[in-house]
Amino acid sequence: MKHVLLFTLLLGAVALQAQDSENDKRTIPKGTWNIGGDFSFGFHDQESTNEASTSNLDRYLFSFSPRIGYVFADNWMLGLKAGYGFSKSDNERIENGEFTGETENKGESISVAPYIRRYFGVGKNLLFNLQGELGYSASWSENISGSSERATSTSDRFNVSIRPGITFFVSNKLALESSLGVLEYYATKSDQSNGFDNTSSGVNLSLDPSSLFFGLSYYF
Repeated sequence: MKHVLLFTLLLGAVALQAQDSENDKRTIPKGTWNIGGDFSFGFHDQESTNEASTSNLDRYLFSFSPRIGYVFADNWMLGLKAGYGFSKSDNERIENGEFTGETENKGESISVAPYIRRYFGVGKNLLFNLQGELGYSASWSENISGSSERATSTSDRFNVSIRPGITFFVSNKLALESSLGVLEYYATKSDQSNGFDNTSSGVNLSLDPSSLFFGLSYYF
C-alpha cells in the first residue's frame, strides 16, 4: 500500500509538470555528483489456527542500499551502488494445547552493481530516467529446527538489468527517486548443506511491488 501511494503521488507530479515548455525542462549538468540510498524495515506477525494446532510466525527484515554517481555528460551518469539485507523469522507450533516445536530462519545478503543512467527532462523539477546495471549478489541462510539438523544454504546471483525510474526534485539539490520495475537477465547458483546444488538462469520482467524502490538523492 505504501508503494502504491508513493507511486500515485509521483504520477500526480508528472501530470502537473508535463505541460512545461522545452526550455523549462530540467537538465542534470556535467560535473554533478550524486549520493543517495534506500532503507526499508518491516515486521510481520501472523497466527494460523485450525481445529488441532496453532502456528505463530514472527518475521522482521531490513535492508540498506547506498549509492554514488557522477554525471560525465549532461544527463548521463555513471555510478556504483551496494546493498545489505537481513531477515529473521521464528515459527512456533502448538498442537492440542501443547508446544511441539520451533523453527528459526535467518538470512543475510550483500550486493554490488555499477550502473549507467540516462535522464530525460519532463518539467522544472521532474525527470524520467533509464538505468542499466551489471550486478552481483551473495546470500546466506540458516534453518534451525528442533526436529531436524541445522540446515544452511548459500547463493550467488549475477544479473544484467534495465530499470526505468522517476526523479523529482523537492529542492534545488534534494530529490525523491523511484524505480518502476525491472527487465533483467539473471544466473543463479545455490549450494545447500544437504549436498543439493541448483543452477538457474532466465529473463525476468517484473512490475510487482517487490521490484519498486523509493529513496532520497542529493545532487551537488
